[in-house]
Amino acid sequence: MPSMQTFLFNLCTNRLRRLQFNSRAMFERMAVNDWGQDDTSRITAYFHTPSVVISEGHALDLDATIAHLNERVTGFTCRGSGYALAWIK
Repeated sequence: MPSMQTFLFNLCTNRLRRLQFNSRAMFERMAVNDWGQDDTSRITAYFHTPSVVISEGHALDLDATIAHLNERVTGFTCRGSGYALAWIK
């Protein structure tokens, strides 16, 4: 995986760049298994942002990117499934 320094160098040396961010999240909830014992149910969710084109005149808005991913997580957990966010990568 390239370092952030390499990423920024490539970003600065090219005129236009199209980016799309993605994340993998693990959600968990307590459940009872077939034998009546407490268990943890886990589900992996994948989220992505719309593609954005960045250039010298149009900088990347990281706040909007993070807000978009946070909205997706909230949308996943708000429907009463009982799943809670465990981690994001």
